[in-house]
Amino acid sequence: MSTSRPLNQELAAYNDRLDHCLRSQYGMSLRLFKIIKQLTQLTGVAAGIYAMSLGAPPLATFAMMAVIITGPEGLEYFIEKGGGSA
Repeated sequence: MSTSRPLNQELAAYNDRLDHCLRSQYGMSLRLFKIIKQLTQLTGVAAGIYAMSLGAPPLATFAMMAVIITGPEGLEYFIEKGGGSA
């Protein structure tokens, strides 16, 4: 038998820690951070599609999209790791 927690409990604990870090360090809620994160990622995809419609090289376009999309993920990692426990 497995002694690990179910995935929904792990996600809830992670979100609680991230919310605590965001509120204590930056004064923003988890919901606002997730909205900004999703808008940034959507903008990255839209920029890539637009660049390709203008004839940009596909490899450069995909590299630009990857950087824009993974940026908020990296930021989330550093916020959560530097924030301590909730």
